[in-house]
Amino acid sequence: MSKWIKALALALVAALCISLCGFSGECSQIRERVLRLHVLANSDSEEDQQLKLKVRDTVVETAAGLFDTVTDKDGAIAQAEQMLPQIVAAAQQRVYDEGYDYVVEAELCHMYFTTREYETVTLPAGMYDALRITIGEAATGGVWYSRRCACPQLLKVRSLRMSLTRNRWKLSPNRSSMRCASRWWRFLKGSPISCVPGFPATIPRQSNETCFAACAECGILHTKPMRRRGYLRPCRRCLGKGRNRMNYAEAAAYLEGLKPGGMKMGLARMERILALCGNPERSLRTVHIAGTNGKGSTARMIQSICTAAGHRTGLYTSPEVTGLRDTITLDGEPIAEEEFAQLADMLRAHAEDMGEAGGLSAFEATTAIALLYFARRQADICVIECGLGGRDDATNVIPAPLAAVLTPIALDHTAMLGGTIGEIAANKCGILKPPCAVVCAPGQTPEALGVILEHAAQLGLTVYIPNSASAPVRAAELGRTAFAYGGGLYTLPLTGVFQRDNALTAIETVDCLRRQGITVAEDAVQRGLAGAVLPCRQEVLRRQPLVMMDGAHNPHGVAQLAETLRQHTAHEDLTLLIGMLRDKDTAACVRLLEPHCRRVVCCTPENSRALPAAELAAQFSADIPVRICPNPHAALTEAQQWRPEAGLLVAGSFYLCATLRPGLIGIV
Repeated sequence: MSKWIKALALALVAALCISLCGFSGECSQIRERVLRLHVLANSDSEEDQQLKLKVRDTVVETAAGLFDTVTDKDGAIAQAEQMLPQIVAAAQQRVYDEGYDYVVEAELCHMYFTTREYETVTLPAGMYDALRITIGEAATGGVWYSRRCACPQLLKVRSLRMSLTRNRWKLSPNRSSMRCASRWWRFLKGSPISCVPGFPATIPRQSNETCFAACAECGILHTKPMRRRGYLRPCRRCLGKGRNRMNYAEAAAYLEGLKPGGMKMGLARMERILALCGNPERSLRTVHIAGTNGKGSTARMIQSICTAAGHRTGLYTSPEVTGLRDTITLDGEPIAEEEFAQLADMLRAHAEDMGEAGGLSAFEATTAIALLYFARRQADICVIECGLGGRDDATNVIPAPLAAVLTPIALDHTAMLGGTIGEIAANKCGILKPPCAVVCAPGQTPEALGVILEHAAQLGLTVYIPNSASAPVRAAELGRTAFAYGGGLYTLPLTGVFQRDNALTAIETVDCLRRQGITVAEDAVQRGLAGAVLPCRQEVLRRQPLVMMDGAHNPHGVAQLAETLRQHTAHEDLTLLIGMLRDKDTAACVRLLEPHCRRVVCCTPENSRALPAAELAAQFSADIPVRICPNPHAALTEAQQWRPEAGLLVAGSFYLCATLRPGLIGIV
């Protein structure tokens, strides 16, 4: 007689069975000691039934090995609660892979089972605690009872978002269904609930004939008469005179409409919107990158290496350079327009219920879309680049990353981050969260390095710093940099010795991932670095005559560009097309670039923080001819016609590069 009955098998209803007694015990004892799995198909059709079996197999595979250390049913339930987001995500992805768009949901419930016989065990009929998976319209079929709170009204709500609810199931059986629901759910008839920080304390009273439901279109929690049983029906805002689903152009316009609000610091809005979306960030394994310069380059190198190693790798960067969708990529491919629009539409619906006080910025909304996309696609690793700072950046809602990367820190955004390098470094150290590994790029200033080491020591974290002195550069030319490191030879299709340091940071980060069990072969590192594509980072679009773009916008980054120009374009006849933002140290950048150009065209980038072209032109010396042309496209035409045989350098802002790059690619 076995001590345990553990069945993680392919059987439909016995996949998660755990028992403390032998089967010869009483039936009531078995029911008290068993957690069962139940999967409901969308319909009785043969296709939906086959899909159900495939989802069942996926759930069993996902849960394999999770219960090996469990000694009782409460432990199994706790483990199931913890794994609900992963289980739901895996099941949902299997549905997508099979070509269906059904919504998959999960809940822990108390339900009736008939007698079922398996090869080694028979489970008698009766009420059991169960992990219930519902596919599509299966969620509409009746009232499901909870193991902790037998409230039919509440239970319909509890299958809405498992990642949201897993920490909100401590319900008292002595309370009424309405009180249980109002304490643990964020919205009741569209009104906020008091348990959520920042929400009003008032809770509207509802009649006992009201049940809770989620719209299948927008996912928002609503209330509906119980007799309708319309759990997955679209709400009124999604039908008839309600709002229509956005296409990609409308989604892009929606995000563009959020930009006038400017950058918003703080995490409260992100935490609220992600909670409404089911907290997708909790299911991700991430590499989080902060710094002043080199963030985008380092992030793309890490993504390229992990993809070359066979891992499904998501990448989120900012600002947009080649297009809005290109800020969110999976294995180097941008998010599809249809999926971007779908996620933006869902996000807008939730954002509307947050009200004006909780209005999102464009960056916050795009960040939320990226996290939703990576969770939906079950990315193995996600490389997330901070937008501004670190501590209060919208991306810092993610839990402790596998590795926190700090690229070179310099003076930038001083009005928001601090007036000294030490203050800025302290802000960026806000992404350090135990038990992550900390990777610090070589070449940090002593002031920044001291702050990083101090913060890491306070948190008990180890800091890894690659040794650039042991990585001699073997080749340095326009469009190619080669270096040796650790016995290997690495080639980058990039310009500038500073890219060697970014590559060293990426290599050290990959080593940290290896120490955490992620397999990355050495040849994958070499192939990943060789295939790293970095638009607008000293990017050479044409050589005869030279056409080059660089988005560097602070003295540290512009100094790297100036050094490249000194080494490789000393005899070039260059026209500088420049536009910068008002909050940058434009005077210092101008002084660095002026010696390397014969003529200058100043324009105004398409950004609310842009410095007017006339003000930028006034900072150049009288020794160099300067023309003012505010419109970027007209400025490009002016620069090309001024001296057609001369080379062209577009610099000063990623926003300017993003505007002009498509046209330049079409020309060259």
